[in-house]
Amino acid sequence: MKTIIVPENGLLVMPLQVRGNHWVIMFADFENHKFYFFDPYETMEYNKCRHTFVNILGQLKKNHVYGEVGKVWPKLDFQKFSKYPKQPHTDFYNCGVYVLYFAECILKNKFENVKFNEAFCPIVYREVLKDLLLEESDFMRDICLCCGRTDKQHRHIEEDNVDWVQCDACNRWIIVQCMKDAEQILDIDGNFECLLCISYSKRLQSKY
Repeated sequence: MKTIIVPENGLLVMPLQVRGNHWVIMFADFENHKFYFFDPYETMEYNKCRHTFVNILGQLKKNHVYGEVGKVWPKLDFQKFSKYPKQPHTDFYNCGVYVLYFAECILKNKFENVKFNEAFCPIVYREVLKDLLLEESDFMRDICLCCGRTDKQHRHIEEDNVDWVQCDACNRWIIVQCMKDAEQILDIDGNFECLLCISYSKRLQSKY
């Protein structure tokens, strides 16, 4: 486990999956000496929430550093946050969406000033997250499927005469030198399929 240095008076954000299928989120507010626990559907009993808090704090003190080596970790008071809008538990798949929304609200405002939208809709927020992730991510077409080089790196290595080939099935590009059997990349008709598409085709054939 890599040791992290937690900044003094900082805010540590910790999403956590419990029971294998439920997301909660915790905030260690070192400036105000509080540990906030968020459970979107409030399905965890108070004692279990506090037990999780004790375990997490113990792991932090054991494996990581606060401020600088040798500095004592501050005492944190456990608090189960309850200012967020109460949502009816109508499904089992939006807890992670609520967790991300809580994190955004907390990071934009201090705890005492945080305001949640009572009309918050997880389905709409999923679209917001999708657009944000797509906007901030690299275009997959411009990344080698084998080595993961980005578009900027492409322009650099193309000057060294690196050859590229495009999969006719998924349209992803691959650096020829990244493949083990570079001399056998084309079939007799001059078509090319990457290993992922070949594997997928084989699974479909075996299924039917």
